[in-house]
Amino acid sequence: MVCYKEFVINFISKDYFDNCIETIRQNQEETDEILAGGFTEEKAASVDCPRLKEAFLSLECRLEKDIPMTDVSSVFISKVIHIAADKAYANGLDGKYEDNGFMLNIHAPKNLKTGEGKPSAVAVCKIVRVNEEG
Repeated sequence: MVCYKEFVINFISKDYFDNCIETIRQNQEETDEILAGGFTEEKAASVDCPRLKEAFLSLECRLEKDIPMTDVSSVFISKVIHIAADKAYANGLDGKYEDNGFMLNIHAPKNLKTGEGKPSAVAVCKIVRVNEEG
């Protein structure tokens, strides 16, 4: 299913990194990336696009503005109209900021002296300090 004016941003843990890579390997126009990655499609609550059952957090969005940057990229301004979260990830400073929380892609970081690229990596977002003052 191709959705243009509505979409879902799914947050999955690092445990699904290989699944994500598989969607890149099978990235043909006709490929269903949810199936290619071995993910489970789940009906969204407020948009006509699927969300991933494996996601600990899903943001269901409606496109407000599409700002073209190049022939192949845009900046999307969107409104989140529904949030679905696992209970363990809905309590402030919780599992979202641990080993099975937000997965970050470190895409081919460059050596600042030589400009040479390195292989990509995956990381997680972790709390290193809490400010009790808020």
